[in-house]
Parts: sequence; C-alpha cells; structure tokens
Amino acid sequence: AAPAAPDAAAASVPALPAAAAPPAAVPLDELIAATDGFAEARKVGEGGFGRVYRCGALPSLPRVACGFAIKTALVGVGAQGLAELQSEPRGPPLPRSSRAAAAPHARLRDAASAALLRAARLRVLRDAASALHYLHTRSPMILHRDVSAGNILLDERGNGYLADVWSSRAAEATAGGSQQVSHLSTQRIFGKPGYMDSIIMHDGQASQLTDGYALGSTLLVALTGRGALGLLNACDDALEEPDTAESIAAADAGWSAAQAEELARLVVGLALVKKKKRMPLVEALPRLEALVEAAGEMEETAGAEERLCDLCYDAPRSVRFACGHALYCET
Repeated sequence: AAPAAPDAAAASVPALPAAAAPPAAVPLDELIAATDGFAEARKVGEGGFGRVYRCGALPSLPRVACGFAIKTALVGVGAQGLAELQSEPRGPPLPRSSRAAAAPHARLRDAASAALLRAARLRVLRDAASALHYLHTRSPMILHRDVSAGNILLDERGNGYLADVWSSRAAEATAGGSQQVSHLSTQRIFGKPGYMDSIIMHDGQASQLTDGYALGSTLLVALTGRGALGLLNACDDALEEPDTAESIAAADAGWSAAQAEELARLVVGLALVKKKKRMPLVEALPRLEALVEAAGEMEETAGAEERLCDLCYDAPRSVRFACGHALYCET
C-alpha cells in the first residue's frame, strides 16, 4: 500500500505498548540461516555502522507478520558503533509510513541516477516528506537523523518509503522550563556526507531543521541525478538564481523549467538559508504536493495526445536522447 499521509497514517497505526519487551538473545547460526548467510539479496540497507538484512522468521522469537530486520556491525566501527548498535533496539517504535517495504524494488539514490521520470521522482519525494512530517508531529517528536536518497526505498509500484530508521530518536524538551520538544542533544555524529547539516557539527543538536536540511539535499539529488557529496556547492550558481535551475536538472528525468525552479527554491529554503530563516517541513510539504498534482495533470495531457515517431508516423516514440526527449521509434 502507498505510504499514508500524516493524518491517515496516524489513524492506521495501532496503539503502542507503554514499554518494549526486553531484548532476547538469538543464536548466531539461526541468524545466519535466516539471512541465507547474510546474502546480498537479503540486504535492505547499509549505514556508517552496519548493514541491515531482512528475514521472514526466527525460531527463537514469536512470529510477526512483517518479519524481522537484522543489523550487523561493520568491521572496525569501534566502541561508538557498537554502542549505537546496542542502543537501537530501544529506539521509538515507528509507523508503517516511515518503514521500508519488506522487499524494496529500488532506492531513490539509484533511481535518481537512472531514467526515473519527473512525476515518479516527485511522488517518491512527497511520500518520504510525508513520512518525515508524521514523525515530527508525534508526541514526543521523533527525529529521523539519517534522511538521504539511499534511505528512501521504492516498491514495484513506485511508492516511496522512508527507511533506515535505526538512528531515529525522540526529541527533548527545550531547556529553561519550557516543555516544548524541539531537539536532541548528541555527542555522536549521525548522517551521511552531503546530507549532514553543519548545525549538528557546531551545536551538537539534531532537530527538525537538520532533518529538513537532509531532505533538501535529497531533493537536489533527485533534481540533478548526481551524488550528494559536494552537490550544494557545485549547484551554487543555479541555487542563487532558481529560475536557472533547469541547467542543473537531470536531462533523462524530463524536468520542466518550472519544476526545476520550484525544487531549487525548496532546496534553498530547507538547506541553504540561515538557521532562523529555514523553511519548516510543514511549509515545504504542500508545495511538494502541488508539484505532484501538477505533474500528474501533465502526464494525463501528454497521454491523451498522439505521440508517434517523427520519421514513420506509425509507431510510438521510444528512443530517448540525452536531452530527455523522445522523437523516434526503435525501428
């Protein structure tokens, strides 16, 4: 099923128990058998500290409909990585709208570098932003802390899922007597290069703004089809003048000038302006929704038009050029 919008998701999530069950020991040979020897086909994600594998059942644990996720620490992660791995089972339970599909079809990171067209990219971005907004509107607020194009999974229908929620944590109340929940203080650095906000490095705090920064970088990856590392700086000229953003847009995605400009403005608002002037996710989400709706209308219009080969006028256009246009049939 498609990821639910924030209000719908809230209605579909069952009541959560007051406290999670204590962790249970599972024999290593059982984990090896359940993951087919930690096979690549079973892997659903990889972060700075470990890899995540899926399995349907573990004999030592009660069966659950959604199966299990097993995370292994990478060699050489050190004490910090092991401590984080041990703390993850105590993280907050998360709604289905923010979990990965059990068998992901693709990742936005990979699809953005391939020929995933604009309407599909926009839907996936909207799905992920909706899941992130849901987390931010819980009480207490839940911060993802590792939003990236690699952590947005696609199912076979093109629905987007915000994944790798192992680093998610509930935020803290603001100091000074206020009970408003706003941030999470941390001595550990989370996030991936290209997606990590300098606020985390300088202030030691994760917040809605730092999650928003990572989402802004993800939007730019989807717009350009390029990797996140150094991308904000590389696209600096176009982001300073968003009406020129078509110049950095991935040709094979078929972005229009208006779509590229609006995405660039969202990137600037989420990731480039000063902390006090950052765009809140609650403001960015409806603008993504509007882009999705407009792209859907453009698809319907294009589908209604006859688009035949410019040479034979007898077969559909199917040969796509680097510019993103298709004029001729395969024959």
